[in-house]
Amino acid sequence: MKKLSIISLLIITLLTGMACKKDKKATSFSTPNWVLVKKELHPYSMTAVIKIDEAINKTINITDQLGVFVGTECRGKGAQVTNNGTTLFYVQIHGSASEQSNLSFRYYNAKNGYMYESTQQISFTVDDNIGSVDNPWVILLKQMN
Repeated sequence: MKKLSIISLLIITLLTGMACKKDKKATSFSTPNWVLVKKELHPYSMTAVIKIDEAINKTINITDQLGVFVGTECRGKGAQVTNNGTTLFYVQIHGSASEQSNLSFRYYNAKNGYMYESTQQISFTVDDNIGSVDNPWVILLKQMN
């Protein structure tokens, strides 16, 4: 009887273990080829100095990319620089004088092939400056799947 109970328990354990969902594997993206909109269409600009949040910043490398978007239209691409051991992205963001759209951010991590998107959005404001070398804007990101 004891053997039967152990075998039954083992079978139940195996069956419930098989029924559990496996964790969804993160999607790996190929290197993006973000093309900036023509400046003639959006002649005004603003700038941003951005730092990637600490959780992702640990895997940052020189081939990583940061893009600024209105929908799927790329309005700016970050230039990566290092300041006192901290990696920052300088971005010139293009728009029009009457721009009403929110800007979102995408970050491509080349080391792991993951794409992230910002959890915050900002409004385009002509000649605005967001963040600085001494006080960069820390962008919060979530992984895209």
